[in-house]
Amino acid sequence: MNEPLVTADMTASLESILITDELNKRPSRPPDYETENRALLTIAQHMADSPATTLQKLAELAMQICRADSAGISLVSKKSGDFYWPAVAGAWKPRIGGGTPRNFGPCGVVLDRDSMQLFRCPERFYPYLMPISPPVTEALLTPFYVEGKAVGTVWVIAHCAERKFDAEDLRLIESLGRFAAAFFPLQTALEAQEEQSQSLRVINERLVVSSVRQHELTEQAQEAEAALRGSEELLARELSATQHLQSVGALLIEGGFAASALNDKILDAGIAILHSDMASMQTLDEDQDALRMLAWRGFDPAFGKIFQLSCPDTETSCSVARRSGHRIVVPDVENCDFIISRTALENHRKMGIRAVQSTPLFSRTGRLLGMLSTHWHNPHTPQAGDLCLFDILARQAADLIERKQSEEARGRLVALVGSSDDAIISTDLNGIVRTWNRGAERLFGYTAEEAIGRPVEMLIPAGHADEESNILDRIRRGERVEHYETIRRRKDGSTVDISLSVSPVMDQRGLVVGASKIARDITDRKRLEQGRRNLEQRERAIAVATAVQEMEAELARVSRALTVGELATSIAHEVNQPLAGIVTNAEAGLRWLKAKTPQLHEAEESLNLIVRDGNRASEVILRIREFLKKDTPRATRLDINVVIQESVALARSELLKSGVGLMVELSAELPPVRGDRIQLQQVMLNLIMNGSEAMASVADRPRELRLSSQKFENSGVLVAVRDSGTGLNPEKLDRMFDAFFTTKPTGMGMGLSISRSIIEAHGGRIWAAHSDSPGLTVQFTLPSFSENL
Repeated sequence: MNEPLVTADMTASLESILITDELNKRPSRPPDYETENRALLTIAQHMADSPATTLQKLAELAMQICRADSAGISLVSKKSGDFYWPAVAGAWKPRIGGGTPRNFGPCGVVLDRDSMQLFRCPERFYPYLMPISPPVTEALLTPFYVEGKAVGTVWVIAHCAERKFDAEDLRLIESLGRFAAAFFPLQTALEAQEEQSQSLRVINERLVVSSVRQHELTEQAQEAEAALRGSEELLARELSATQHLQSVGALLIEGGFAASALNDKILDAGIAILHSDMASMQTLDEDQDALRMLAWRGFDPAFGKIFQLSCPDTETSCSVARRSGHRIVVPDVENCDFIISRTALENHRKMGIRAVQSTPLFSRTGRLLGMLSTHWHNPHTPQAGDLCLFDILARQAADLIERKQSEEARGRLVALVGSSDDAIISTDLNGIVRTWNRGAERLFGYTAEEAIGRPVEMLIPAGHADEESNILDRIRRGERVEHYETIRRRKDGSTVDISLSVSPVMDQRGLVVGASKIARDITDRKRLEQGRRNLEQRERAIAVATAVQEMEAELARVSRALTVGELATSIAHEVNQPLAGIVTNAEAGLRWLKAKTPQLHEAEESLNLIVRDGNRASEVILRIREFLKKDTPRATRLDINVVIQESVALARSELLKSGVGLMVELSAELPPVRGDRIQLQQVMLNLIMNGSEAMASVADRPRELRLSSQKFENSGVLVAVRDSGTGLNPEKLDRMFDAFFTTKPTGMGMGLSISRSIIEAHGGRIWAAHSDSPGLTVQFTLPSFSENL
C-alpha cells in the first residue's frame, strides 16, 4: 500500500476537507443484510461472554464489514469534555486511549452538525493529526445517541487512495452505531463499577491506616457496596437482554426453526429488554387493511379475541404508531389523549394494560410489516438505552416476518412452478441446468435427474446454435427476453415450436447469477396459424381464379361481340333471306285473295311460307342474342356436329364474300360431349374466321377451308379446321395461343387465347400444326359426355 504524502496547509478551510455531498453520488454496492446480521450476532455474543471488550469487538467488525484500514469508537469524556478512543482497530490500533478535542476535530463536527460526515485528508485542517501514521485518505463518521443526545461517533478510515466509501458503508456503520448506543449504558455501568471498586480499595487501605475514622469509612463502604450491587444488577439486566438478542439472532441465522417458537423467543426478549409484564406481535393484513394479532405473552386468552384486528382508526397505540410511522409510548393509559372512549379504556383495563409502547416493524425496503408492543400493569416509561436494544429486537422481528412471507411466497411459487403446464427451467450463466419442473419433463422428455447438471444446449437443434449464447449475453446485461419464438429438440429427436421468455436471476447483492426460462409449447397454435394461412392462400387463389374466370368470360363476350361485328354481312344475309321470302309470299297471298274468285288454298300456302320464313329469321336473331348474352356458362349434353353447323350458318356469307370455299366433313358416329353451346360456338367461329383471314393474301391457289369432326381415342371427339393459307414460322406457331399475340395489323390477340381457355375448361386440348399442303391446321379435342360426369 502506498501511503499518500500529506503536508499541513495552513490556508485550508473546513469545507475544503468535507466531501459529504459526494457520498450519495458514488456508485454503491447492494445491501448485504446477511453480513450485517452476523456482525450484530457476533457483538451480542461478545457482550454476553466478555462485556468489557465489546466496544473493541465492534470497532474490529466495523473495519471488517466496511473493508476499511482502521476503525474506532469515540466517546465524550465526562471529566474533560473531549473525545477519547476506548476502542480502535486496524492500522491505528496503537492509538487506543487517544482522542481529539471536542471543539476542534472531526468528531466535534459530526456532533455539532448532528449528522454523518465524510472527510478527505483531514490533516490539512487539523495539524495535530499530522504525526499520526499512516495518514488518513478518507474518514467516514456517524453519531450515535443515548436518550436523544449524541454521545459519541463510530468511524472508519481508509489509508489508501484506491479505497472510497459508499452508501452501503454508511448504512452498516449507522447500524453498528445503534448497537453502540444500546451498549453505552452497559459501558457506563462497567466504568462506574470499576470506579466503585477502586473506591472500595481506597477505603480498605484507609481502614488499615486509620482506625479513628472506622465508623465513617464503614458507612462509606456500605454505600459503595450498595452502589456496586446496583451496578451489578444493571449489568445483569443488560447481559440478560443481550443474551435474549443473541438467542433470537442465532435462530434467525441458523434457520430450520418453527415460526411459533421464534415468536415466543422474540416476545420473551421484548419483556426482558423493556422489563415489561406482557408483550404482543402483530402482522399487517393487507386484505383487511388492519394489524392482525400474531402472538402474545403474559395475557389472558381473551386478549387475542379483543385485539384480533386493529384497524387504522382503532383507539390503540399500535394503530397510532401505524399512522405515524414511528414508535408510540403511552406511560399511562388512563391519561392518554387518544385512548378516550369507554370501550377502549375498558378493553385495556380488562387486560390489565396500564402502560404500553408499540414499535412499527419495517422491511429492509421500508414496507410496513407489523407491530411489536410491550405492556405494563402499572404506569411506566421505558429507558432510552432499553429502547435502543429493543430496536435491535424489532429489526430481528421484522426479518422474521419478512422471511416468513418470503418462504410463503416461495412455497406458492414452487407449487405454481410444479403444477405449470409450461416448462420452467433455471440455468447458471454458463447455461448449465439447475432446476427442471414437471412441465419441462412433459415438454422435452427428459426427467429432472437427466436434465439437471447438463448444458441446456442439449435442447437446441442444428441451425440455432447461436441462440443460447446471445440470450445469455443479454441476461448478463440484466435484460429480459420476451416471447421469443423458436424451436427446441426433444429427447426423442423431434422438434417442438416454443415461445421462450427469459429473465435474469439475481443474488442478494443485485448481481446476475443465472437465468430463469419459461418455454410454452405453441405447436398447436403454429399449426392453426399455418392452416389459417393455407386457407387464406386457397381463398385468395379461389378469388383470383374466380376473378380470372369472370374476366375471361367478359373477354369472351367482348370477343363474341367483335366476331359478330366481323360477321355483320353474313348475319344480315341470313336475316334478309327469310325477310325477302316473307315479302314475296305476302305479295303472292294478296294476289290470291284479290282474284275474282279468291284462291284460299293458295293463299293459305303463302301464309304458311310466311310463318316458315319468320321463324327462320327469329332463329337467326335468337342465336345472335344468345351468342352475345352475358350469362354464366352452362354445361349440357351437346352434339358437336350441331354446334359446328350453327357456326357455319353464321359465317357462310362472310366466307362467300371473301372467296373462301367451305368443305365440311362431319362424322355421323360421334359421342355426345358435355359443354356450353355458346362457348363452343365461339371457339368454332374464332377458328373459322382466323382460317379465312389467313388466306386473304393467297392468289395463286384456291382458298379452301375444311372443317371436320371424328372420334378421338375411342372416347372423345376431334374437331379440325384446316386452311390453305401461308402458315406460320415455328417460333410464332408456339406463341399463337398466348394472350395478346397476333399476326394481324388490327388484331387484339385474344381470340385464340380465349379459345384455349374454353377448351381446357371443358377438359380438352387445342393445338396447331402445319399441314402437308400449304396452310395450317388447328384442332381440338373434347371428352365424351360420360367421361365428363
